[in-house]
Amino acid sequence: MKIYNEIILKWNDDTKSFDTLYEDSFEYDGPMMLAVGPCGSCTCTDNGLGDWVVYYDDCEEYGGFGNTPICDNNGGCECSCVQDECGVCCGDGSTCAGCDGVPNSGLVDDDCGECGGVNYFDEVGLLLDGSCDCNGNVFDCNDICGGLAVEDCAGVCNGSADEDCNQNCCGGTTTVVCLEEDCAGDCGGSAVVDVCGICGGPGEVIECDDGSFVCVESQCLIKKILKDKPYPNFKGQYNFDSNNRNKGIVKNIDNKFVNVDLYTLSEENETNEFILKNNFVWESNTYFKIKKLTISHTGVSRKMRDTEFKVALTGGSYDAGSTYSEMLGYMDDNTNLIYKRPRQHNGKRWSPGTIIEDQTIINKYDDVENIKYNDNYKELEYSGTEYVVGGESNHFPTTFCDDPDNPSVDPSDDTIDILVYMKGDAKYDKRRKRIQHFQITRYNSELDCSIPLANRDGNAISIIPTLVNTVVGDGGGNLTAAAYVVSEIEVEIVTPYLDSAEFAQTELQEGIASPHKIKDIDNQYIELFPNIVPFIGWMGSSVLYLSDFQDFRPISYVNISGADDLQSYYEYGKSIGSSAPIKIDLKFKIMKVLVLDDVDGTEYNIPFTNGQGEKFKFFVLDWNDGLNEIKDWDGVIDNYPSDIGDLFNKQRNDNTFIYADCQDSHCNGDEENLSHFYQTPGIKNIKAVVFSYVNNSDGDTIQAIRWKFMTIRINIGVDNVYMEDFGDLGGVDYTTIPWPHTAPIISGISEDSKYMNSVDRVLDEGKFLETDLLDSILLEKSKNNDELGNYLGKVDIEQVRYFTTGVFDMNYLLGIDNLITTDGSDFYPYTNSSYWNGETNQFLEETLATSIFIDDNIDSDLKSKCILELNMGDNDGKTVMDSSGNGNKGIIIGDYKVNKPSKDSPMRRDSNMDLPKTKTENGAL
Repeated sequence: MKIYNEIILKWNDDTKSFDTLYEDSFEYDGPMMLAVGPCGSCTCTDNGLGDWVVYYDDCEEYGGFGNTPICDNNGGCECSCVQDECGVCCGDGSTCAGCDGVPNSGLVDDDCGECGGVNYFDEVGLLLDGSCDCNGNVFDCNDICGGLAVEDCAGVCNGSADEDCNQNCCGGTTTVVCLEEDCAGDCGGSAVVDVCGICGGPGEVIECDDGSFVCVESQCLIKKILKDKPYPNFKGQYNFDSNNRNKGIVKNIDNKFVNVDLYTLSEENETNEFILKNNFVWESNTYFKIKKLTISHTGVSRKMRDTEFKVALTGGSYDAGSTYSEMLGYMDDNTNLIYKRPRQHNGKRWSPGTIIEDQTIINKYDDVENIKYNDNYKELEYSGTEYVVGGESNHFPTTFCDDPDNPSVDPSDDTIDILVYMKGDAKYDKRRKRIQHFQITRYNSELDCSIPLANRDGNAISIIPTLVNTVVGDGGGNLTAAAYVVSEIEVEIVTPYLDSAEFAQTELQEGIASPHKIKDIDNQYIELFPNIVPFIGWMGSSVLYLSDFQDFRPISYVNISGADDLQSYYEYGKSIGSSAPIKIDLKFKIMKVLVLDDVDGTEYNIPFTNGQGEKFKFFVLDWNDGLNEIKDWDGVIDNYPSDIGDLFNKQRNDNTFIYADCQDSHCNGDEENLSHFYQTPGIKNIKAVVFSYVNNSDGDTIQAIRWKFMTIRINIGVDNVYMEDFGDLGGVDYTTIPWPHTAPIISGISEDSKYMNSVDRVLDEGKFLETDLLDSILLEKSKNNDELGNYLGKVDIEQVRYFTTGVFDMNYLLGIDNLITTDGSDFYPYTNSSYWNGETNQFLEETLATSIFIDDNIDSDLKSKCILELNMGDNDGKTVMDSSGNGNKGIIIGDYKVNKPSKDSPMRRDSNMDLPKTKTENGAL
């Protein structure tokens, strides 16, 4: 045996062992013994009674409190402890034990904590196997231990180059373009999956009757008109498939209180139809109309006192440089004043607004003998306003715009002059009065005064008069700025034409308006109404009678980028993106009204062709009139913009009153879309107007002819994100128990529960709007949902596990699956308590069933197939976390009521819920 006094070793990387650098040792073959030193000394003495007792000891000094002296019967004495293998008195051998616990073994933990191991980091930080740490990680190409960076195929660390389908290194820093396999599996091929899901397919090539293209013929929709649908005496447009199935109705929804049909209604305007069908002929003599005269506040402060306003109409060709006094003198109450508002006090920043609107002031001004004010205007009476007019109007220019071949010799008849007087004082100060002078001359470029009378058509011409002079009177005090100014003025004139003096003004019935034409620009369309009489004289010689204009039927199409028609219902999960949020396109095809219109199920597929050059426009009044506030033509007119500013607000804020135009007279193939974005699902009631119009012979203006009020009902489907769900934080966002992805209800639901009774009650009460389709469907599905399980009754539940297979029965989990029979003729399942009595036959103390957590099981197959584990005691009052590690969650729910107090209120869940209680002794629910 070699005895070492000293030794020095060094690790050798080549031999993977230690080399001896120096040693001081010698060989010894003699006897050996373990040197055990004393653990103290003691002596005993006779106490004279025959007993030996300790007389002296120092055992405790060597071995501690546990080292005690022991006397024998002969007077001998020794300490109770001896030295252990480490030479420690009363020791347990641990002070010199190696990492294996064996005294003097010399074993130590290596750099990775392995006892007696050989894993030590070298000078570059690597272990024997080349790992950079004890977890087996290696340095990546960026010299990061455990890093994920790798060299790409081009040798670039963390580069993006890769091998393509031909195993060529491409992309990244290379100049090679990567090839990809096409849908046919060809590397670098060009075949793609078409919209019909066919690799290399031609796409939608089957043409439907409506001009759309689909993948298969069965996808074609047919637009049909049904009598007495959706209501008696109505004719609703519905979608049908090629198998003649109505796609606009919902199957298996028997709630009689909710109309969930998807349809389009087209309603004519009675006044408009009366005008057209009765060939209402318009004849007009010359007239002068003020379409609008508006006075606005200039922004001065303080309350307005002694306000006064006057308007004079004359033809004096006044000097544009007239003074205030001269202008005031022209405004004679007895001869030319047409408006006067007496003095009154008003509030801060008050203004009169529009004081005259759409009023014909003078009739037959070319009849020199009988020129007079319009009787209707004379009879106007407004609170606080006095219209001062005489029986005759001798001051109006009777030969204004007369025949250019016989011009007037009186230059005062070359102009029409409007003078507006405005006054408003401060409380203690007299503000300046203001008079503004507006003028129309016969030389206005918009008038037809240069055209001979025989060539004029009795055209009503709209003109904005020119402001030629503004004068102010004196004021007094500190606040003298004039308070008011004319902010808007527009007039309409019918100039003399051949024999115009012989025509009597057409007497209009109540509710019918005189002809009106506009320029074909968006901001003038709001001047068109169904009660305006179309004037044939403006249209040219091709139209003889208003009854020549044939009726038409607008057929609606509401699509998603040309795909699903949203006036059809689709089975859950089979619609192509027809769920919210969604952008839809609305358009109309204009079809001929068929003779068979009264036949039920008429298919509308014949375009409107026999017209008089009509074109068509449409606009949306409301993209979702959920409360059906626009139910008829009165509602349409009430919803019209009041002015240009209101029009712009509706266009910008509501996406309404934006006019789409068909580009040809048939509206067949060149339809424009109006688009809208919906955030929420459900039935939407779109209200729109379609009207036909013609271009006048002047080539610059149009007249509206026939009007249709449209109701278009569509259904926006429910995306998964909108389906009722238990939510992320305890399920506050559900009303009915979620469907269609029904979660298992542990313990089931009773038919006598408050939940089921309240579902029946809400359905029976029928407090649903027609647009509450989603609520109605959810309740119907809840009532018929047979996936919730039967109620178990009162029961304590401590743990629930769900496995993907049924092979793990309780006998297997208890470890007795091989013990339930001895010879195949007998059977002792775990439920046989007389056999499994815990004494003669008993379950194992540790089984797969008794482990609290599934991860504690040693059966890896069992753990991998467990996708849910709920330990009921581990809850926060709202949820039970899934201890299987699969991220599921149990929602603690109890019996509750569903409620819908009224049609206008949403369906909701009562806040009070009878939640199950957790018992403290065993953690069960």
